[in-house]
Amino acid sequence: MTSGPEWVDEKASNEYNQKHAADVSIGKFYRVYFLVYEIYYSLLIEEMAYSGVEGSNIKSINTNFITGFEIGEKVSKMRRLTNLRFENWESWNTFLVKESDTLLKIRIRQNGNFSVEKLD
Repeated sequence: MTSGPEWVDEKASNEYNQKHAADVSIGKFYRVYFLVYEIYYSLLIEEMAYSGVEGSNIKSINTNFITGFEIGEKVSKMRRLTNLRFENWESWNTFLVKESDTLLKIRIRQNGNFSVEKLD
């Protein structure tokens, strides 16, 4: 599992803090879980939201499952991923993974959609 960088809703946080004189932050981040069934990889992407004093009150608001087949289908004919490794987060909703020698950029979009780009 890896947690990505946070996206803070500065406007909502500031408005709340002005009304309630508290140190409240409102935002979200993603968690990515690598799941292995026998030898095949899949990803579970969980959208987490937080609000409250110092970012307390964390809860899962959305969960999406992406099979290795779906990822492999988008970048080449490698139908199943068997050697998937996490590389790093590029931004709060974009991360890099590596399948053997192929680097893939996965961008999380709204409503459980995602895009996969093969990097050369």
